[in-house]
This record gives sequence, C-alpha cells and structure tokens, in this order.
Amino acid sequence: MDRGRRREDRSCAGKEGDADFRDHFEHPGDEFVHVVDGEIEVELQTPSGPRLERLGPGDSLIYPGGVPHRWRAPGDRDRDRVRILAVQNAPGTDHQHPADPSPR
Repeated sequence: MDRGRRREDRSCAGKEGDADFRDHFEHPGDEFVHVVDGEIEVELQTPSGPRLERLGPGDSLIYPGGVPHRWRAPGDRDRDRVRILAVQNAPGTDHQHPADPSPR
C-alpha cells in the first residue's frame, strides 16, 4: 500500500429518525467515500454553507482536504447495515477527530 493513501472499510449504524450528526472531522488530505451497502448522509461545510449528500449502494463522493465533514447512517440500526470504503490521500498524516488530538 502506498504510504500516502489510507484505505478503510468501515461499518457504521445510525438510529432511525436521529437527525443529529456527531462532531465534524477535518484533515489535510482529499477523501473518497464509496457506499457498498446501506445508506449514509454526508454533511460538508462549504464556503457557501452546509451541503448534504445522500449516498446509497454504488454511490461515491470525493471532497478536498480541509473541508469539515461528518457522516451519519439514517436507517434502522437493527435492520440496516452500512458498509463503506473510504480512501484518504494524506501523505504523512493520520485522520484525527478534533476532540482527540492523538493520531489514530
């Protein structure tokens, strides 16, 4: 694997009807997200304001590094499994959550 890219296969679940997102993530590298199963919503903080993207199986999204973003899985937690592939291009850095300054 190229050291400048980080690939993650993630599973996540959301609570049905839960309109709340968690805190924003922000990192220097571009990120590519592909939904394998289920459905996610990605909120991007753009210069013109928040932008919400709804993604289902086969959908992909890429956004530049430095863009604050957060995800949620709006489906039924007990029924709907979500699988995504996320690839981050961030040479020499790790993805960090703003509330946790230690690299992961």
